Amino acid sequence: MTNKARFLLIAVTAVFCLTLLFASSTCTDRAAADAPFTLAEVRLARLVVHEAGFAATNDPRAIAHVVRNRARVLGLDIADYVATFHAQATFGPTRRRWVNALDAGLDEPAGWPVGVPWSRYRLRWYQRLREVRTALAEPRNRCRAYTWGAPRYIRARMDRMIASGWTRVDCGRTLNEYLQAPAR
Repeated sequence: MTNKARFLLIAVTAVFCLTLLFASSTCTDRAAADAPFTLAEVRLARLVVHEAGFAATNDPRAIAHVVRNRARVLGLDIADYVATFHAQATFGPTRRRWVNALDAGLDEPAGWPVGVPWSRYRLRWYQRLREVRTALAEPRNRCRAYTWGAPRYIRARMDRMIASGWTRVDCGRTLNEYLQAPAR
């Protein structure tokens, strides 16, 4: 075999190996991004929709970080924490019962409002699931609150909490207000 033939064989083999290496790493990265959503992600995304709807805000990240922190403190899995402490978004009665039926399959949930095309909200639900996954993948909590609430619904309660030492926490542009408990 001539040197030219050896060089050509080595070059073709190297290109082939590099192509395989690149393709496998790209597939691995894509597989991680497209992995099926976990029960914790689905329940947490339901909670986000229940608490903040489909509006483009920082609520998914803030709620995910508050829930993750509370679950850790209590020694619970996130899915169990949401089911236990926020059952209205997972199992319980709610004015928007369709929230309980949102799932990773992205199918129209049972009880979806008549006359509202699910096709307009399907992508928004998928985005909520992705936002929750992204927030949970962040190693540090960016929103160090203990709880949250929508001021228009629980203003009097939040005012009482602030009067008793709770402080507002800035968690970015959100629909909800986030509060930290007073130091003990």
